Amino acid sequence: MTDASRFAKGEFRIGHVFSQSLSVLSQNIFKLCAVTGAVVLPLLLVPLALPANFGGPLGGPVAIGPSGINLSQINPYGFFGSLAVLFVVMLLVFNVGEVMVLYIAVQHMRRKPVDLLEGLRVALGRFFPLIGVVLLMFLAILGSVLLVGVVTGALAVVPRLAVLTPVLVFLSVVPYFMLIIMWSVARPACVVERLGPLRSLGRSRELTRGHRWKILGLILLTLVCLLVALIVVGVILGVAAALGAAVSFAPWVVRVVSLAFYAALLAFFWILIAVTYRDLRVANEGIDTDQVATVFE
Repeated sequence: MTDASRFAKGEFRIGHVFSQSLSVLSQNIFKLCAVTGAVVLPLLLVPLALPANFGGPLGGPVAIGPSGINLSQINPYGFFGSLAVLFVVMLLVFNVGEVMVLYIAVQHMRRKPVDLLEGLRVALGRFFPLIGVVLLMFLAILGSVLLVGVVTGALAVVPRLAVLTPVLVFLSVVPYFMLIIMWSVARPACVVERLGPLRSLGRSRELTRGHRWKILGLILLTLVCLLVALIVVGVILGVAAALGAAVSFAPWVVRVVSLAFYAALLAFFWILIAVTYRDLRVANEGIDTDQVATVFE
C-alpha cells in the first residue's frame, strides 16, 4: 500500500507535497542531480562561450566601453542563429530532463527501482506532445501579455486614463498566475496519461479545480524558500570566491558548486510538480500511486 492511500478523497495538503518532495530529493539526490546537472550544464557554459561568440563567428571583435557592448560590431545573423540553436537545445534537454525526474519521483513513491534508461525511453516517447504543451502555454501567456500591452498603450494615449496604466500592469499579473496555476500539472498529465497537448491542458484544469488557492500558496512558499536558498548560497559562494581569488582554480570550483546547487533546485522544483500531480489525482479520484503510474510499466 502506498502512502497516498492514507489520504481520503478530496484532500490536498501542502505539507504532504513538501515533505514527499524532500523525501524523493534526499533519497535520490545523485541520480536526480545527474539528470538535472546535464540539463543546466549548457546554461553555465554560456558565459564561457560569450567571448568567442561575440568574436570571430559573430563578426569579429566587439568594442566594450563605458556605454557597454558595441552591437554594431555583431553579426546579427550569427548572433540570433546561435540563440536559436541554444533555445532548441535547451527545449530538448529541459523536456527530457523533466520527464526523467518525473519518472524517478513516481518510481520512488511506488517503492520501485529506478532505471534511468527506462526514464529516458519514456521521455523520448512523449517528447513531441510535451513540446506541444509547452508551445501552447507559451502562446497563451504571450497572448495575454500582448493584450495587456495593447490596452496599456491605448490608455496611455488618453491623458485622463493614463493614471490607470500602473493599476492595469499590476492586474496583468493575475491572469498570468491563473494560467500558471491552472496548467501547473499539464506536463505530468501529458506524460503519465499519454494525452495530447490540448487534452493535457484541459486535464490539468480539471485536476486543479477546487485546489487552486492551495496551489498558489504552494508556489509562493516554494518561491520564498528558493529565494532564501539563493541568498544563502550566493553569500557562501561570494565569500569563497573572495577567499580563493588568488587560487587559479577557484573560479572553476565556484562554477562546479553552482552547478550542483542549481541542479538540486531544478530537481526539487520538478519533483514538486510531480508530487502535486500525484496528490491531486489522489484527492480528486481516490486512486493510489500504482494506478497513476501505469505508463512506467
